[in-house]
Amino acid sequence: MIKWAEAFLLSHGYTLAAPPETIQKTPCSSVVRFLTTSGAIYLKQTPSTLFLEAAVMRVLHNQFHANVPAVIQQNKALNCFLMKDYGSSLREHLKNDFQPDLLCQGIKKYTNIQHAVENDSDAFFTLGVPDWRLKKLPEFYMELIDEEGEENLLKQDGITTDELKILHELYPVLLSMCKVLSNYKLAETLDHCDFHENNMLIEKNSKTLTIIDWGEVVVAHPLFPLISFVSTAASRYKLQETDPIFITLEDACFENWLSDISKHDLREAMCLAKKIWPIYSALGYYRLIISATDAAELKSYFNTGRNTGRFAQYFKEFIKVSVGLAPKDTSRVNLADSGRPIHG
Repeated sequence: MIKWAEAFLLSHGYTLAAPPETIQKTPCSSVVRFLTTSGAIYLKQTPSTLFLEAAVMRVLHNQFHANVPAVIQQNKALNCFLMKDYGSSLREHLKNDFQPDLLCQGIKKYTNIQHAVENDSDAFFTLGVPDWRLKKLPEFYMELIDEEGEENLLKQDGITTDELKILHELYPVLLSMCKVLSNYKLAETLDHCDFHENNMLIEKNSKTLTIIDWGEVVVAHPLFPLISFVSTAASRYKLQETDPIFITLEDACFENWLSDISKHDLREAMCLAKKIWPIYSALGYYRLIISATDAAELKSYFNTGRNTGRFAQYFKEFIKVSVGLAPKDTSRVNLADSGRPIHG
């Protein structure tokens, strides 16, 4: 992979200023930085099942002029691609100088992308982007909780037999929730699936934001990635739902839909989406687990530190927010409550 990248760069006029450096390595991706006399170039490799990133970013960059990296070249045989440098992590930038307006700016750039491509889902399905629209979620949910015997990942991760029984009983509740949420007529669209401030780069001089790391992309409900973004920000920057900054972030999430739906209805939809959000997150986590190419590295990564029991915890969270809601009552769930940040 590195030999291919070096050969390509040298044959296209780049001069290498230092040996390549691995700056990230997980079971699901690796990133190598090449310092050249024309600036830094990054080489990213993913498992074959997640090798959508280059194709998706090319469409977003070339057809929709979105704030995503420009892909210089890709190698499908090696599941890798080269891209330019777009600055440093926004999370690192905010460590010493917390600026909520930059978070709002990032949200708006992301929702601009959601809005721009909402009528083009078929084009992304053609690229191999998974379909996680609301009508599909209950089916995926049953597949996850129906795994048999010792291979049941939920049991391995800490879900009890009684909890599995409750999850089966909650299927009609989830089905009803998804139907109610779909009634808000928010167009399902491209979903980054790992949207947070560490997946945004900020250019030092212009302060331009670029959204990176599109390898886990799906087509899904537009509020799910925004819930993830705001709850991650709330956890990291110690924000409560009553804090003006938290409210400002949620308002930024809604801005692009206010011409189609009222803020009141958007807040109702957000509250209901938060109840479904754990299942959406569990699907994303499961996708990473089965995508990793090195079984030993995978076991180490997903069973240590903050990842221990994380897969099961999403389902425990769903039980917590759903038990007591009979299917016939789901449409009358207390949407007026403010919900709460869900830390995932």
